[in-house]
Amino acid sequence: QSATTGREQLPPLPMSVAALLLLAPTLPSLAAEPRLIRRAHTLRFLSPVRRPGSEQARTRHFEQRQDARHGEPCPCSGDMRRRMLMQGLVVASLGAGLSSPAHADPLWGPKAFACCMATRMGSYETSVQQEKQRHFEDFYRAAARGDADTSRPLRILEVGVGPGPNMPLHAKASGGRVELTGVDVNEDMRPFATTNAKSADVAFQFVTGNAQGLPFDEGTFDGVVVTHVLCSVPNPQEALQEIARVIKPGGAFMFWEHVGSWDQPGLRMQQDLFNPLQQMFFQGCNLNRDSMREVQMCDGFDRVEGRRVYLGDRALLSPHALGIAYKA
Repeated sequence: QSATTGREQLPPLPMSVAALLLLAPTLPSLAAEPRLIRRAHTLRFLSPVRRPGSEQARTRHFEQRQDARHGEPCPCSGDMRRRMLMQGLVVASLGAGLSSPAHADPLWGPKAFACCMATRMGSYETSVQQEKQRHFEDFYRAAARGDADTSRPLRILEVGVGPGPNMPLHAKASGGRVELTGVDVNEDMRPFATTNAKSADVAFQFVTGNAQGLPFDEGTFDGVVVTHVLCSVPNPQEALQEIARVIKPGGAFMFWEHVGSWDQPGLRMQQDLFNPLQQMFFQGCNLNRDSMREVQMCDGFDRVEGRRVYLGDRALLSPHALGIAYKA
């Protein structure tokens, strides 16, 4: 009980409740303009790229929607709704960050999250496919560098396999020479990953497990893959130590991660601002981590080769760190 009022102190609002309450003033604008829901879902309107003529087009549209009586923007205009939505998202993100700690009270359950990841990431995967395929091919050459028996399938572990979007990349990069094990904390990812593995003709086994406590013996795998995993694990260093432990000597670790922007202050500010909402909607995912530095700090690897590059079709997720770490 409170020492000053004698009443019970209320617990902090869950993150999702606080965010939805703070977002409530913008809900009428969302209902009036369904297209904004899709734009808010991908946050494409935050893109730092300005297309030629877009500012003039927005100005003309804004002038056409003036209120005849007062000369003020009409509340139902697209510009005003977009402004209201942005203000609501900013306030909701700040409230979410202040109301409860990270990784608490996700907005949706594991089944809904698995379905979302299986159906809503297609445009991103298409936009990065060529670069990602080359990276997988480099990884498989690194994983096979110390293997004299070319007839033996490579044993590869993918941590955070999710719904299995990388199955075709494994199949092509390995030339069919792979026995793939996928680990994910979300059991509801299993049917999606299994289906994608069958479609790609990849020998695959799904295991429910945690990146910070992999259920495998030391030196089990020729290589380990993670894509968009280090952004969401609670302790990246613990996860990396576990990954290094299960790789055999001479093996390789491939990482492909979205990270915080390193050279665009405006974009980095947006990532920092919206990070609480990102954690709430996407099960603890962080927009602003430096995963390259995390890999370089891990003492389980002898050498790290990586680079930072902007990829993909989603502004807040476009800064990437990708590379390969080698175990001596």
